[in-house]
Amino acid sequence: MVGGKNVEVTDLPQMVALFHSLVGAAAVLTCFANYILEQPHFATDPAANVIKTFLFLGTFIGGVTFTGSLVAFGKLQGNFLSVFYTKLGLVFNQSLDFW
Repeated sequence: MVGGKNVEVTDLPQMVALFHSLVGAAAVLTCFANYILEQPHFATDPAANVIKTFLFLGTFIGGVTFTGSLVAFGKLQGNFLSVFYTKLGLVFNQSLDFW
Protein backbone atom coordinates (compact mmCIF):
# COMPACT_ATOMS: atom_id res chain seq x y z
CA MET A 1 0.00 0.00 0.00
CA VAL A 2 2.79 2.41 0.83
CA GLY A 3 4.50 1.86 -2.53
CA GLY A 4 1.25 2.44 -4.39
CA LYS A 5 0.92 6.01 -3.17
CA ASN A 6 4.15 7.07 -4.88
CA VAL A 7 3.33 5.64 -8.32
CA GLU A 8 2.59 7.95 -11.21
CA VAL A 9 -0.48 7.16 -13.30
CA THR A 10 1.73 6.51 -16.32
CA ASP A 11 3.70 3.90 -14.35
CA LEU A 12 0.68 1.75 -13.45
CA PRO A 13 1.26 -0.89 -16.18
CA GLN A 14 4.75 -1.52 -14.80
CA MET A 15 3.35 -1.88 -11.29
CA VAL A 16 0.68 -4.32 -12.48
CA ALA A 17 3.31 -6.41 -14.28
CA LEU A 18 5.49 -6.42 -11.16
CA PHE A 19 2.61 -7.51 -8.92
CA HIS A 20 1.61 -10.15 -11.48
CA SER A 21 5.11 -11.61 -11.29
CA LEU A 22 4.57 -12.04 -7.55
CA VAL A 23 1.44 -14.07 -8.32
CA GLY A 24 3.51 -16.39 -10.52
CA ALA A 25 6.18 -16.75 -7.82
CA ALA A 26 3.49 -17.55 -5.25
CA ALA A 27 2.07 -20.26 -7.53
CA VAL A 28 5.51 -21.86 -7.93
CA LEU A 29 6.19 -21.78 -4.20
CA THR A 30 2.73 -23.11 -3.34
CA CYS A 31 3.03 -26.05 -5.72
CA PHE A 32 6.55 -26.83 -4.52
CA ALA A 33 5.47 -26.75 -0.87
CA ASN A 34 2.46 -28.93 -1.63
CA TYR A 35 4.72 -31.45 -3.39
CA ILE A 36 7.02 -31.60 -0.36
CA LEU A 37 3.99 -32.00 1.92
CA GLU A 38 2.35 -34.75 -0.15
CA GLN A 39 5.48 -36.65 -1.21
CA PRO A 40 5.35 -39.25 1.60
CA HIS A 41 1.84 -40.24 0.51
CA PHE A 42 2.63 -40.71 -3.18
CA ALA A 43 3.65 -44.36 -2.72
CA THR A 44 0.26 -45.39 -1.32
CA ASP A 45 -2.09 -42.91 -2.99
CA PRO A 46 -3.77 -44.26 -6.14
CA ALA A 47 -4.27 -40.71 -7.46
CA ALA A 48 -0.61 -39.75 -7.04
CA ASN A 49 0.00 -39.35 -10.77
CA VAL A 50 -2.93 -36.96 -11.10
CA ILE A 51 -1.71 -34.89 -8.15
CA LYS A 52 1.84 -34.79 -9.52
CA THR A 53 0.54 -33.74 -12.93
CA PHE A 54 -1.43 -30.84 -11.45
CA LEU A 55 1.52 -29.80 -9.32
CA PHE A 56 3.79 -29.84 -12.36
CA LEU A 57 1.33 -27.80 -14.41
CA GLY A 58 0.90 -25.28 -11.59
CA THR A 59 4.64 -24.92 -11.20
CA PHE A 60 5.21 -24.59 -14.95
CA ILE A 61 2.43 -22.05 -15.50
CA GLY A 62 3.53 -20.08 -12.43
CA GLY A 63 7.11 -20.02 -13.68
CA VAL A 64 6.06 -18.81 -17.12
CA THR A 65 3.86 -16.16 -15.49
CA PHE A 66 6.72 -15.04 -13.25
CA THR A 67 9.31 -14.71 -15.99
CA GLY A 68 6.89 -13.28 -18.54
CA SER A 69 5.70 -10.62 -16.12
CA LEU A 70 9.26 -9.65 -15.27
CA VAL A 71 10.08 -9.30 -18.97
CA ALA A 72 6.92 -7.22 -19.45
CA PHE A 73 7.92 -5.02 -16.52
CA GLY A 74 11.40 -4.56 -17.95
CA LYS A 75 10.10 -3.73 -21.41
CA LEU A 76 7.57 -1.23 -20.05
CA GLN A 77 10.21 0.34 -17.83
CA GLY A 78 12.60 0.56 -20.77
CA ASN A 79 15.25 -1.75 -19.33
CA PHE A 80 14.91 -4.46 -22.00
CA LEU A 81 15.23 -3.86 -25.70
CA SER A 82 12.54 -5.41 -27.87
CA VAL A 83 15.03 -5.72 -30.72
CA PHE A 84 16.96 -8.39 -28.81
CA TYR A 85 13.88 -10.55 -28.27
CA THR A 86 12.75 -10.08 -31.85
CA LYS A 87 16.13 -11.21 -33.18
CA LEU A 88 16.20 -14.11 -30.73
CA GLY A 89 12.78 -15.19 -31.99
CA LEU A 90 13.95 -14.96 -35.60
CA VAL A 91 16.99 -17.11 -34.86
CA PHE A 92 14.79 -19.67 -33.09
CA ASN A 93 12.30 -19.76 -35.98
CA GLN A 94 15.09 -20.14 -38.53
CA SER A 95 16.53 -23.03 -36.56
CA LEU A 96 13.12 -24.73 -36.64
CA ASP A 97 12.93 -24.28 -40.40
CA PHE A 98 16.23 -26.15 -40.72
CA TRP A 99 14.67 -29.33 -39.36
